[in-house]
Amino acid sequence: MKEQYINAVLEMLKTGKESEVVLSGLKDTLNKRGHLSLEASILASVLRVIEAKSIDETVVTVASKESYNQQAAAIAAALKNLKANIESTIKIDPTVIGGFIAEANNTRHDASYKTKLISLYRSLTQ
Repeated sequence: MKEQYINAVLEMLKTGKESEVVLSGLKDTLNKRGHLSLEASILASVLRVIEAKSIDETVVTVASKESYNQQAAAIAAALKNLKANIESTIKIDPTVIGGFIAEANNTRHDASYKTKLISLYRSLTQ
């Protein structure tokens, strides 16, 4: 039953319906059928499917083009470990601060300063 809801949501999103309409329709349907407890797991599964489809290509996220050039060797090594093509899409995200995030073959190698700083912050505040 859960799989049917997941497939229905994905199909509706694929047809181009607005996400707000799809999600409110899902919630209404789940509520009417007494399946509201499945909502979180359905949405998590839909998100996993969408993310998996979006990571089919090799993407390297860095803070700046200069940062990419400085870390070219480390990025190439990470892509080799991911068994990915060295040819990749470069995405600039200043919030990464430093380091890089390489995504390929539905796998992520996160060597960004942002992740390390967030992890440090969480360990200090807990």
